[in-house]
Amino acid sequence: MLHKQKWVSFIPAFWAGLIGAISFLESWLKFRAAGVTLPVGLSIGKLVFTAVNRIEILLLVSLWILIFFHSSGRKTLLDSKHREIWALSTILALQTLWLLPQLSSRVDLILAGQTPANSYLHVGFIVFECFKMLLLLRISFRYKIV
Repeated sequence: MLHKQKWVSFIPAFWAGLIGAISFLESWLKFRAAGVTLPVGLSIGKLVFTAVNRIEILLLVSLWILIFFHSSGRKTLLDSKHREIWALSTILALQTLWLLPQLSSRVDLILAGQTPANSYLHVGFIVFECFKMLLLLRISFRYKIV
Protein backbone atom coordinates (compact mmCIF):
# COMPACT_ATOMS: atom_id res chain seq x y z
CA MET A 1 0.00 0.00 0.00
CA LEU A 2 2.76 2.45 0.93
CA HIS A 3 4.61 1.56 -2.28
CA LYS A 4 1.61 2.63 -4.40
CA GLN A 5 1.26 5.82 -2.38
CA LYS A 6 4.87 6.73 -3.14
CA TRP A 7 4.18 6.35 -6.86
CA VAL A 8 1.01 8.43 -6.55
CA SER A 9 3.20 11.18 -5.12
CA PHE A 10 6.20 10.63 -7.41
CA ILE A 11 4.31 10.79 -10.72
CA PRO A 12 2.98 14.35 -10.23
CA ALA A 13 6.37 15.52 -8.89
CA PHE A 14 8.12 14.07 -11.95
CA TRP A 15 5.45 15.56 -14.22
CA ALA A 16 5.90 18.99 -12.63
CA GLY A 17 9.63 18.74 -13.33
CA LEU A 18 8.90 17.84 -16.94
CA ILE A 19 6.67 20.88 -17.35
CA GLY A 20 9.21 23.12 -15.66
CA ALA A 21 12.00 21.94 -17.93
CA ILE A 22 10.09 22.03 -21.21
CA SER A 23 7.39 24.69 -20.89
CA PHE A 24 9.21 27.17 -18.73
CA LEU A 25 12.77 26.70 -19.93
CA GLU A 26 13.35 24.88 -23.23
CA SER A 27 10.42 26.41 -25.09
CA TRP A 28 11.85 29.92 -25.14
CA LEU A 29 15.58 29.20 -24.70
CA LYS A 30 15.85 27.37 -28.02
CA PHE A 31 15.14 30.64 -29.84
CA ARG A 32 18.23 32.19 -28.18
CA ALA A 33 20.57 29.53 -29.51
CA ALA A 34 22.85 30.53 -32.38
CA GLY A 35 21.53 29.47 -35.76
CA VAL A 36 18.03 28.58 -34.62
CA THR A 37 15.66 30.36 -36.97
CA LEU A 38 11.96 30.87 -36.30
CA PRO A 39 10.94 27.98 -38.60
CA VAL A 40 13.48 25.62 -37.01
CA GLY A 41 12.47 26.66 -33.49
CA LEU A 42 8.79 26.25 -34.26
CA SER A 43 9.37 22.82 -35.83
CA ILE A 44 11.33 21.70 -32.77
CA GLY A 45 8.66 23.11 -30.47
CA LYS A 46 5.86 21.33 -32.31
CA LEU A 47 7.74 18.03 -32.11
CA VAL A 48 8.69 18.44 -28.44
CA PHE A 49 5.24 19.55 -27.25
CA THR A 50 3.57 16.69 -29.12
CA ALA A 51 5.92 14.21 -27.44
CA VAL A 52 5.49 15.82 -24.02
CA ASN A 53 1.70 15.75 -24.41
CA ARG A 54 1.80 12.01 -25.09
CA ILE A 55 3.99 11.49 -22.03
CA GLU A 56 1.58 13.59 -19.96
CA ILE A 57 -1.34 11.43 -21.07
CA LEU A 58 0.57 8.31 -20.00
CA LEU A 59 1.41 9.90 -16.65
CA LEU A 60 -2.22 10.89 -16.06
CA VAL A 61 -3.50 7.42 -16.94
CA SER A 62 -0.86 5.90 -14.64
CA LEU A 63 -1.89 8.25 -11.86
CA TRP A 64 -5.58 7.33 -12.20
CA ILE A 65 -4.76 3.62 -12.25
CA LEU A 66 -2.67 3.91 -9.09
CA ILE A 67 -5.35 5.94 -7.35
CA PHE A 68 -8.01 3.43 -8.39
CA PHE A 69 -6.02 0.54 -6.91
CA HIS A 70 -4.91 2.61 -3.90
CA SER A 71 -8.49 3.53 -3.06
CA SER A 72 -11.31 1.13 -2.49
CA GLY A 73 -13.12 1.13 -5.80
CA ARG A 74 -14.81 3.39 -8.29
CA LYS A 75 -16.92 5.35 -5.81
CA THR A 76 -13.74 6.68 -4.24
CA LEU A 77 -12.59 8.12 -7.58
CA LEU A 78 -15.55 10.48 -7.47
CA ASP A 79 -14.67 11.55 -3.94
CA SER A 80 -13.92 15.25 -3.51
CA LYS A 81 -10.39 14.45 -2.33
CA HIS A 82 -9.51 13.77 -5.97
CA ARG A 83 -10.80 17.11 -7.30
CA GLU A 84 -7.27 18.29 -8.13
CA ILE A 85 -6.72 15.24 -10.29
CA TRP A 86 -10.04 15.83 -12.04
CA ALA A 87 -9.01 19.47 -12.63
CA LEU A 88 -5.65 18.26 -13.96
CA SER A 89 -7.47 15.83 -16.25
CA THR A 90 -9.69 18.63 -17.56
CA ILE A 91 -6.74 20.91 -18.27
CA LEU A 92 -4.84 18.16 -20.08
CA ALA A 93 -7.95 17.29 -22.12
CA LEU A 94 -8.38 20.94 -23.13
CA GLN A 95 -4.74 21.20 -24.10
CA THR A 96 -4.77 17.91 -26.00
CA LEU A 97 -8.05 18.33 -27.84
CA TRP A 98 -8.17 22.11 -28.36
CA LEU A 99 -5.07 24.17 -27.66
CA LEU A 100 -2.29 22.00 -29.07
CA PRO A 101 -4.10 21.33 -32.37
CA GLN A 102 -4.79 25.07 -32.73
CA LEU A 103 -1.18 25.97 -31.95
CA SER A 104 0.04 23.25 -34.31
CA SER A 105 -2.11 24.71 -37.11
CA ARG A 106 -0.60 28.12 -36.47
CA VAL A 107 2.91 26.65 -36.72
CA ASP A 108 1.96 24.97 -40.00
CA LEU A 109 0.75 28.32 -41.38
CA ILE A 110 3.98 30.05 -40.36
CA LEU A 111 6.09 27.26 -41.84
CA ALA A 112 4.09 27.62 -45.08
CA GLY A 113 5.07 31.30 -45.19
CA GLN A 114 1.70 32.66 -44.06
CA THR A 115 0.99 34.97 -41.17
CA PRO A 116 -1.80 33.74 -38.91
CA ALA A 117 -4.14 36.23 -37.27
CA ASN A 118 -3.24 37.42 -33.79
CA SER A 119 -4.45 35.12 -31.03
CA TYR A 120 -4.18 34.53 -27.32
CA LEU A 121 -3.65 30.78 -27.71
CA HIS A 122 -0.08 30.91 -26.39
CA VAL A 123 -1.19 32.93 -23.39
CA GLY A 124 -3.94 30.39 -22.73
CA PHE A 125 -1.46 27.55 -22.98
CA ILE A 126 0.91 29.27 -20.54
CA VAL A 127 -1.93 29.90 -18.08
CA PHE A 128 -2.94 26.23 -18.28
CA GLU A 129 0.69 25.17 -17.77
CA CYS A 130 0.92 27.33 -14.64
CA PHE A 131 -2.31 25.88 -13.22
CA LYS A 132 -1.14 22.38 -14.14
CA MET A 133 2.18 22.94 -12.35
CA LEU A 134 0.42 24.15 -9.20
CA LEU A 135 -2.03 21.24 -9.29
CA LEU A 136 0.77 18.71 -9.76
CA LEU A 137 2.73 20.07 -6.81
CA ARG A 138 -0.40 20.13 -4.67
CA ILE A 139 -1.25 16.55 -5.63
CA SER A 140 2.29 15.43 -4.88
CA PHE A 141 2.19 17.00 -1.42
CA ARG A 142 -1.38 15.90 -0.77
CA TYR A 143 -0.41 12.27 -1.19
CA LYS A 144 2.58 12.88 1.12
CA ILE A 145 5.27 11.66 -1.19
CA VAL A 146 7.52 14.63 -1.70
